Amino acid sequence: MAKGELSTIVRASLIVMVIDVLFSAWLLCVIGISGAAWGTLIACGVGSGLYLRAGCRTCGSKPLRLLWTAYREDCVTPCSVGRAAAAPADGAPR
Repeated sequence: MAKGELSTIVRASLIVMVIDVLFSAWLLCVIGISGAAWGTLIACGVGSGLYLRAGCRTCGSKPLRLLWTAYREDCVTPCSVGRAAAAPADGAPR
């Protein structure tokens, strides 16, 4: 793993942690214990988007293409999604 890839992962993880703590604490005060769960759910959604964006940038793929390929091929594992990201842009098999 290159230094840039590691810093991207660390940066995204820190962003997710900060969002989780802030939203969970705020929503805990506003709506109670279920607010903490909503704060974590929001942070997970943001984190997923950050990781998807970073992965697509690394592979040179577009996010919608990656998600469509994964859906079309019934990909359910991270390895399959990574394989779909590595697919050539013209759709030709390797």
